[in-house]
Amino acid sequence: MKKFMLCIMGSLIALFVVFWCCISYTVNYKKITCDTSVSPDKKYEVILQAVGEPEWPFGSASGRLVLKEGEDKISQTDFELNNDGGSITSNCWKVTWYEDYVEVILSGEEQFDEQVILYFDGTKEIQQLTDIAVDYPSEEKLDESRVITEQSFEVDLNDWGEVRFVSYLPTYDTL
Repeated sequence: MKKFMLCIMGSLIALFVVFWCCISYTVNYKKITCDTSVSPDKKYEVILQAVGEPEWPFGSASGRLVLKEGEDKISQTDFELNNDGGSITSNCWKVTWYEDYVEVILSGEEQFDEQVILYFDGTKEIQQLTDIAVDYPSEEKLDESRVITEQSFEVDLNDWGEVRFVSYLPTYDTL
């Protein structure tokens, strides 16, 4: 009777361990192909893969770009996509093919776009695209009577030079 109970307990523990390993693999390591783009000459392809599941509840998702020539892998690049806990999908990338390389732009809701250039010789470049076009009012003047001088100061900001930070009294006709 004791052997029977030990066998049942051992089987349940083994089943639990197998179940836990399957869940861990799916959440952390399983690679899912989300999309593929083929070069115009049909010689190269770049594959967008999701690796595991996004960090719960609103974390980043791990992904991978794989550049292939036929069946041969040229290069592989891992990345993190901050997309409000969303999975990696075909909507998060834009692919442009050139003569010597492929450019991939990765986009997420909670990050600047990221440019990944995969050269056909196996080298790669990655950079964050942070240029934001902002229209500033050209004729707006500072009303010195509304400046809170005790809370305003000047500072030298490297490439920007001398900058004045200003606390400003609100108007009551706008928010």
